[in-house]
Amino acid sequence: GLFTAVNGDFYVGRFAEGALDGPGVLQETSGAIFLGFYSEGRANGFGSAIDPEGNVVQGRFVDGEPVGAVLVTTPDGTQTMLETPEGGAR
Repeated sequence: GLFTAVNGDFYVGRFAEGALDGPGVLQETSGAIFLGFYSEGRANGFGSAIDPEGNVVQGRFVDGEPVGAVLVTTPDGTQTMLETPEGGAR
């Protein structure tokens, strides 16, 4: 399905009971993008988050936050593996 929010955020992907659910891509008007899996409207599962500056975080997400081992790639191509707490932290 397709969804465009009033603020201009744009989502292409699956829905369940009116919420983002399954594989999809969300692009926010800020320039942030999340490509991955959603559950109950939030990033849950494996995916890639790209911030407006072009930094990419790849790994597992729970309730929209990266958890466990994640790969961070900066715009200049530098890659760093980080371990985030299970509670989620950026």
